[in-house]
Amino acid sequence: METIGERIKRLRKEKKLTQSQLGEFLGVEKSAVAKWENGRTKNLKRATIQAMAQLFGVRPSYILEGEDYKIMLNQQEIILVQQFREADEQQKRLALYALSMNGEKHND
Repeated sequence: METIGERIKRLRKEKKLTQSQLGEFLGVEKSAVAKWENGRTKNLKRATIQAMAQLFGVRPSYILEGEDYKIMLNQQEIILVQQFREADEQQKRLALYALSMNGEKHND
């Protein structure tokens, strides 16, 4: 079974990031990332886990527990989700309506 550090390393490499780049994104030194990946640090801050999850497009629980499932989102999907969450109810209804109309258009 994959450790937290192994998951972080794999996810980082999937995004084609160096340890330095990941550290810069998270506001930590490269050495901190190396410690996480090597299992020398056990207690990661909640904010750090959440930031990593957002960057990698997975749930925080996936990083922590290695659930069998993960949700991978591309950057455009992440932006859409963030915008949807910030929208008011009318904007959400309009967005859902527009998406449903697009689906019906392709079903013809």
